[in-house]
Amino acid sequence: HDYYSLKAGLEERLNVCLTQNVSVLNEKEVENPTRIGNEGTGLNVYKGYYGNGFMLSAETGQLMNTNVPVIYCKGDGSFVSNGVFRANRMIDDVITADVDNSAFTGSCLIFGYRADSVRDYEGGEKRFIDDARAEYCLFENGECLVKSYCAEVTLEGCILRNARGVAIYAPTKYFDDAEGGVMYSKFATKNIIVSNITSMGLSFEYKEYADDKPEIRNQLIAEGRKTTYRQEGFLDIYNWQSVNEMNLIPDDAMDNVEMIQMINAYLRGEMLSDTIKEYRYEYNRTEWFLIGFMSNGLMHDTYLSGSFQDERITMVSSKIIGGIVASFKPIMLFTYNNTVDDIIPSSTYTINKKLINRLHGVGVKYNESTEWAFDCSPDAEIA
Repeated sequence: HDYYSLKAGLEERLNVCLTQNVSVLNEKEVENPTRIGNEGTGLNVYKGYYGNGFMLSAETGQLMNTNVPVIYCKGDGSFVSNGVFRANRMIDDVITADVDNSAFTGSCLIFGYRADSVRDYEGGEKRFIDDARAEYCLFENGECLVKSYCAEVTLEGCILRNARGVAIYAPTKYFDDAEGGVMYSKFATKNIIVSNITSMGLSFEYKEYADDKPEIRNQLIAEGRKTTYRQEGFLDIYNWQSVNEMNLIPDDAMDNVEMIQMINAYLRGEMLSDTIKEYRYEYNRTEWFLIGFMSNGLMHDTYLSGSFQDERITMVSSKIIGGIVASFKPIMLFTYNNTVDDIIPSSTYTINKKLINRLHGVGVKYNESTEWAFDCSPDAEIA
């Protein structure tokens, strides 16, 4: 019924069920007892979490950084269902207006373990989490919303809204040390909505994937130890951004921030060229581009692959832009083109019975003949 009973049930590795809204607490005696740092909230799901429509939430600024979530999923087969997860308080729930998210910290949910150093095997022990999922949940108001470190994850029937950064983040990295190992995820979504994101909907970053060791990399790929993305049903992304203002490359993509700013300025100019015309949407005398999601290493190659069922999604490579970006590894953008008319820069949505039914797959149809596979690896042919 409260944080303490919720935590006790999770520590016993039981299935838990909420009967009321719950606020996370910090039990550590620290200088500021309201802040929750890298020790986390202490809420770790190893089996099942049934939200029953109730909210698990933190106050604005309570979670100290993006690697501190409201809750973790850490067990094989672990899941969260029918819950609301809020990383920061918001005055109202209006989703059609821009939300001031500049003070948002923390994440809603992390699959796997917090640290960027987690790998699929550590000390010979398996750390990769199989068959984890989130279903029919609302994730909102975070620096990031959902992260995955070394996990097989499915998000079904979920809404992700109001993020200061990205909605979903799943990085990939090979550890070139004595122990080896890989950080990667097998990520899937089915019938999800992403809205009001400052950066991009989904980010699959390849930090370094045995770039200089092709034999090791090829072996890893053969073993399936790389990040993949499978999209089923629909993927509604409300993230059209003004070309004149958008930044495709996040500030932390490389150490040289001035270089990133220069690249972003160059990209903004090139995004107005005829080369990208079919992916831009003109509305209210402004050119818009939908930043769906991205796979890039910028300084490293990306090997993301997978498939789509939503025929609105298309892939654009920075290879077609050339210029200054040609000296970097290709950036793979996934977006809508300007023939899509159901989600345009002025579009909004309302959470009602019809939308909830759609999230559950009612009336959702797709044409198997339009399902397509993609491969971002350097040797793949990019249309």
